[in-house]
Amino acid sequence: MGTSSSKWSPTRMDGFSLEMVYPTTPLIITEEQRPAFIAFLAALTTGGSRTILITGKADVELSLSITDALSAIPIPFGLKAPTVATKIIPLLGVGISTPITVKGMHNLGGVAHGNLDTLSTIQISATGERSIHGQIVITSPTDVLVHLGDIDLQVWSKDAQPEFLGIGTVENLSLAPGAETYNFILKIDAAIQLDKYYPVKAGLTVSANGFAGSSKNVIVNGVVAGLKFDIVF
Repeated sequence: MGTSSSKWSPTRMDGFSLEMVYPTTPLIITEEQRPAFIAFLAALTTGGSRTILITGKADVELSLSITDALSAIPIPFGLKAPTVATKIIPLLGVGISTPITVKGMHNLGGVAHGNLDTLSTIQISATGERSIHGQIVITSPTDVLVHLGDIDLQVWSKDAQPEFLGIGTVENLSLAPGAETYNFILKIDAAIQLDKYYPVKAGLTVSANGFAGSSKNVIVNGVVAGLKFDIVF
């Protein structure tokens, strides 16, 4: 899906294996790798856990000191212990291969919660477009941080025959572990009779889903196009 490289980090030897901490590092994605990366993030966003394989090579500096042998030598009273010899041995191109499992988001847990107290009155623009502003709380069950920016969602009623309510925009969506609050703007479809849904009452549930034009960013658009969850007020 991509490549990355990092600077030196502390390494611990466990038997014949070397354990190292890989720091936060940008992932470089080429045009050829973009489809695989989009497919991975899309599956992670809408589905369950995914396992990725990290492979590569690392240059290691091995510090050797003669301690065990010297510790067994008795030191006569009044004499100094011998100096421990230390040697740095470079090991170049040590192979790395480890699987990592990332928790899936399961469509953001399937539900977001709208905050009734933050809902504005109906706003009407100069062109007659109606909108309502508020906030929603989205909980991400994954361990990763995904910056998506502003995304548009189609919003539908939960009736037996769903009505298209309009396009809802989640501002600066940045999925992080746990619950986060986001500004939400619903541009109400011109055909909707507002008295059926407004004023919004506690318990109102609507459905939101991604679509082909959810984001101007090509990668983000591919990730959220299949996203679907409910918003409960």
